[in-house]
Amino acid sequence: MSYLELDQWLISHFAWIEHYMTDNFYLFIFLLACSITLIGIVADEYTIIILFTAILFPIAQTNAISQWVIGFIILIFAGWWLIPQQDPDFLVFSEVVNNKKQTFSKPAFLTFNAVTVLIRLAALYVSIPFWKWLGLL
Repeated sequence: MSYLELDQWLISHFAWIEHYMTDNFYLFIFLLACSITLIGIVADEYTIIILFTAILFPIAQTNAISQWVIGFIILIFAGWWLIPQQDPDFLVFSEVVNNKKQTFSKPAFLTFNAVTVLIRLAALYVSIPFWKWLGLL
């Protein structure tokens, strides 16, 4: 990425997010969640991790924000999904269960998944004061 200067191009086009990362971390988390979720519709989990790490790590480093925190947040968001087509593991799981004629309630599983998405988001928001106390933000 550095050889092609792709990292610099990405940073220049996502420089607006630096304002939220430094001034309002709560809003930054919300915007990052929305961005990763939307990009997750067309890109896989690993592409999202690489893309957002390349964009956000240099910005975090220049603003004295721990890259560990940013990496943790990216991994949390990259691992969640709202529609089944975003997660190949779920698709394989549901196919295997359907082939073996086992009981599986897709609506119940999707509801459970949506609840875990909200729990993950709440956990990140609750962690912000602790990260500030540790000096990571």
